[in-house]
Amino acid sequence: MNQPAAQRHSLISVVVAIAVGVVGAMVSNTLPAFLAVLARARGLTESQAGLSAMADIGGIAFGMTLCGLLPGLVRRLTWRGAIAGGLLLLMAANLLSIWVVTFGPYLAVRVLAGLGSGVVIAIVYAVLAEGDGARSLATYNVGQLATASFAIPFFSKLADTYGISILFMIIAGLAAASLLLVPALPRESVREMAAEEHHGHAKETVSLAGWLGIGSVLLMFVGVGSVFGFLSYMGAAWGADPLQVEGNVSKVVFAGMVGALVVSVVGSRFGYQRPMIIGFLLLLVTAGLFAAIKPVAAFLAIGAVFYFAVNVTMTYQFEAVTEIDTTSSAAMLVSAGTLGGMAMGPAIAGYLVTADYMLVNLLGLATFACSLLLMLAAQAVHRRQMASA
Repeated sequence: MNQPAAQRHSLISVVVAIAVGVVGAMVSNTLPAFLAVLARARGLTESQAGLSAMADIGGIAFGMTLCGLLPGLVRRLTWRGAIAGGLLLLMAANLLSIWVVTFGPYLAVRVLAGLGSGVVIAIVYAVLAEGDGARSLATYNVGQLATASFAIPFFSKLADTYGISILFMIIAGLAAASLLLVPALPRESVREMAAEEHHGHAKETVSLAGWLGIGSVLLMFVGVGSVFGFLSYMGAAWGADPLQVEGNVSKVVFAGMVGALVVSVVGSRFGYQRPMIIGFLLLLVTAGLFAAIKPVAAFLAIGAVFYFAVNVTMTYQFEAVTEIDTTSSAAMLVSAGTLGGMAMGPAIAGYLVTADYMLVNLLGLATFACSLLLMLAAQAVHRRQMASA
């Protein structure tokens, strides 16, 4: 395949992966609205709604981790086979969700739906890592945020009119339609094929440097989850009007989409190290300001810079990990680390809540600093490994 044809093929693969990945992440990206209409439709208590969220998100995390830790199985299935299997499971589980109304079996079905989504998203991350990782992931994030901003009010209106079953049918239908796109995805990693040609075998296990980078991602998102998860609570506790805070948080999310858009345009034109470190510094500054000054007047400005920085840092951090470790397993485990950190952050921060939320923000500050140090350590280990090779 000549270079222009290879580039076109790579671009098509990335576009298709993003489209399929948006479908795989549909429930997690619309979770607040999805849970609200589910609770209304089926009369769930708050604790039951929380368990439903845990079933979906836990299934996704398990599916991602499974793909990352079983590279041999994924290799035998091929990326196309694995993602097709994930889409089929997602489709079947959502159709079953229409008929299964008893809460216990419903939770089991949602775990299966999450498992299918997790497999899909893990393979999508592996495909995105094949090219300009920062730009590809940023474009994927834009697609997720844009789809969620449209789907959340749309889902609510549909469910209130036609019942919760329509949402399950839509997700199942989108999963079925996505199966038509699977042939446009690569069968396996080009980078791993090159390693196999060079070394005589494909490197499947994640290196020490790769694990340190994945740990950096996990730590960063513990901080993101802790600060962002309590953002509305913080603004209200500091004296802002609760309705105004909710409006400001939606603007903060928009600022995150702007950050992803910037990276999708810039890509790796200036490398990944400098913009990643700048992003980390912005996270440290904004978390520090939230901890120190309780900025009611500047709540929106600092929050917007914070979430802008999140979406810049995470994309270049992804590229850093996939440059350090070229296995597709590393890319898949980055996706698991992202979701795992977002789940762990609010849970940990919930035990640190005070009247001014200072300890919550200090947790974010500490995890961002440790994440940066761990990433720098990962790069140092990688350089030593390359020098001794």
